[in-house]
Amino acid sequence: MRTAKLLVTVGLTIASIGAAAQHSESVALAFERLQSESPTEIKQGSEQLVRLEKSDPKAREYIALHLPPLIDKGPKDYLGRWITLVRLAV
Repeated sequence: MRTAKLLVTVGLTIASIGAAAQHSESVALAFERLQSESPTEIKQGSEQLVRLEKSDPKAREYIALHLPPLIDKGPKDYLGRWITLVRLAV
């Protein structure tokens, strides 16, 4: 019985760690999309971040840390991307 409980506990711990890692990868991937040259990729990335930030405090932390430097770069090559970044910050 102890072994079964231990296996369940270990399994749940591994599953939660895996889910957290996948979520972090999702946020990072969305940020990569924001830096794309493709308006479609930028839109998909911003929509993904909006969904993630509503449900995940870690996603909000990541966004708060990584979004300001992207905005600070200004609208160098694609104004639409910069506007999207500013909208995400609001």
